[in-house]
Amino acid sequence: MADSLPAGWTLPALRIDVEGEWHDGDVQITHAGVLANLRGTLRRDTGGYFIQTRVRIPVEVADAPFVVTRIERRGDALHAWLNDGAEQDVDPATLRVGAADVPYCAVKDGAFEARLSRAAAYQLLALADYDERSGRAALRLGGREYSLARAFTIIAVVLTTLLGGTVWWAWSADDPVSVDAIGDRVQTRSGGALPVFAGPGETAALYRFARERGDVLTWMPCTCGCAGLGHTSNRSCYIKAESGDRTTWTSHAAT
Repeated sequence: MADSLPAGWTLPALRIDVEGEWHDGDVQITHAGVLANLRGTLRRDTGGYFIQTRVRIPVEVADAPFVVTRIERRGDALHAWLNDGAEQDVDPATLRVGAADVPYCAVKDGAFEARLSRAAAYQLLALADYDERSGRAALRLGGREYSLARAFTIIAVVLTTLLGGTVWWAWSADDPVSVDAIGDRVQTRSGGALPVFAGPGETAALYRFARERGDVLTWMPCTCGCAGLGHTSNRSCYIKAESGDRTTWTSHAAT
């Protein structure tokens, strides 16, 4: 292996940020082909992350090199989508909560660890059975039970705090929170009650306005590019459906 640099050649300063995005110094790498090559040739040994060409090119990783963007149950398996476009089953036994209270799991046949995105973490929450009396949560797959009590408590607290809301439990007998196909949390409530993910302050005021002044938001186009998701106006980012006095809210506007 040749470790000496060719004359006039400088090693790129490759790094992966906490969101799984690649950079060369301060410049983000966005070319799909280049990204595919970098992610596909990434390696790790006792010396850290690197890409091996004619020389070893170190890669600085801020957190984890991959991000789970979506996760769901498929039969007795836990299936995940990664930020490199790959899909794979995840061993639930590798799920853990790190020192920074962020959920992780093993990917790429155990060669790397991936950080669960906020959407994926909530999708994982929706798959667990939660016992309010004991405070215990468990994921049941393939006849086995994986205890997630500590992880689910931390995830629920941390992620909702990041959204600017107060601490709340994801489930209750009357108003369950679930996750839809695009990773948004949804909650159906009666009597005009706001969803738990609306939180306090300005965010709650916006959700209240969406309910009370639908005549205004219905005529306002959405600018976040969600028309392809079936949204017909800005109000669709707050309210998914309505039936009588029951409103199904979506967290799309809060994320």
